[in-house]
Amino acid sequence: RLEVRLDGRLVPIEDLRPRSRRLGWSRRRKARAPMGWLPPIRVLRPVVRAAGRWSAAARRRLIGLLAGSPPARARYRDAWVLMDRIYEADDSGERLFEHLRRTRPDINAWFVLARSSPDWPRLAAAFPDRLVARGSLAWQLLMHNAAWLLSSHADLEVVEPREIAASSRARRWKFAFLQHGVMKDDLSVWLNQRNIDLFVVSTDPELESVAGDGTAYVYTHREARNTGLPRFDGLLRRAAEIPPEARDLVILAPTWRTWLTLPSTVAERRRQLVADVRDTEFFRQWQGLISAPAIAEAAGRAGLRLAFMPHPNLQPILDDLALPPHVVPLSFNGSDVQEIYARCALLVTDYSSVAFNVALLDRPVVYFQFDREAVLSGGHMGRPGYFDYERHGFGPVARDLESAVRAVVEAIDRGPVPEDEYLERINRTFSNRDGRACERVVAAVEELSRPCRARMEA
Repeated sequence: RLEVRLDGRLVPIEDLRPRSRRLGWSRRRKARAPMGWLPPIRVLRPVVRAAGRWSAAARRRLIGLLAGSPPARARYRDAWVLMDRIYEADDSGERLFEHLRRTRPDINAWFVLARSSPDWPRLAAAFPDRLVARGSLAWQLLMHNAAWLLSSHADLEVVEPREIAASSRARRWKFAFLQHGVMKDDLSVWLNQRNIDLFVVSTDPELESVAGDGTAYVYTHREARNTGLPRFDGLLRRAAEIPPEARDLVILAPTWRTWLTLPSTVAERRRQLVADVRDTEFFRQWQGLISAPAIAEAAGRAGLRLAFMPHPNLQPILDDLALPPHVVPLSFNGSDVQEIYARCALLVTDYSSVAFNVALLDRPVVYFQFDREAVLSGGHMGRPGYFDYERHGFGPVARDLESAVRAVVEAIDRGPVPEDEYLERINRTFSNRDGRACERVVAAVEELSRPCRARMEA
């Protein structure tokens, strides 16, 4: 029996923990209770749904008690939770999850995705026991016990889900920002609001733009690590499997603009376009490039196919653009995006980080920047960063439609190899194209998981 005496006098011991903790599992009750006492989650779901009539505080308390129970702790303790977008997979989160299941079964890794996602059937078939539906009871128990959340996106609904943030057992995990592209713009205003414990980058200039002295970011070399994107490993493997004669796509891939879309919500699977999108300069310029006869003729001579693949936030524009018969529409939903990049013979984009994907594979790029002033003056996400398209880009920069058509035709006629100047830039940019990005990310997470004293001694 524990006793406390002060100045020789026996004093009472008061339990100062919150009441919800006092009603949790004591050490003695844990040892006495059988591990199988808690019914399966499918049996508990009606109970949780019935709790919908309770107050929010009571529902949070119920979830907290379930999350702290021995079965939930045994199943989800110290979990690594991986995800990409809420409604989409097939990015760095999924690639790292596949790596963990293949090479590190000792790590308690889970993948989270909305059940309505088109990627759900594919992942459910491959990982039936490791896929968790976002918003479900299992997801809440998982997040309450997670050690790490690792995601290619840092949207607020990903990093700080409202259902968990409102709980008394709110976020105990660390967050690893895996990124879904090489960051070239200054996104510090947005990302400084996130509590990022591991910030993955892919190039040395990108690393210095985030962690170097005098930058606008709050992160240092402790959080920012040049590991490479996890999905770069799979992309390099896929590209090696595609023979040169199968690289048959000229991909036109513009990024989105904040003024072309409505604000997103968690309930929506994708952003909605503004009503007058067909009347915008963006729409007219890209329609002109897609329909240019000179580009169609050049592609025909080279035996290439034209494809239009707008940013995920602009995917609804595929319903509005009148694509010529020889142009193939490409969607991110349900597509093998890595195979698309591996088959790319030429990329035509504006400001998209997709250019880094194809440059990683030594493929040529053309930039079409008719609205450069509006985008780079802060009208879109972020501000201009360390990357200058004329000095650091992987291909020529066109400022108007006529110049863009001419640059695309010249690139097609030259063949699927960058000019020497741009090939040299590519080699300077990517210092580690060894296909081991996933290994480096895992090593960084494990290093940051050790106590501070152990890290200092190491």
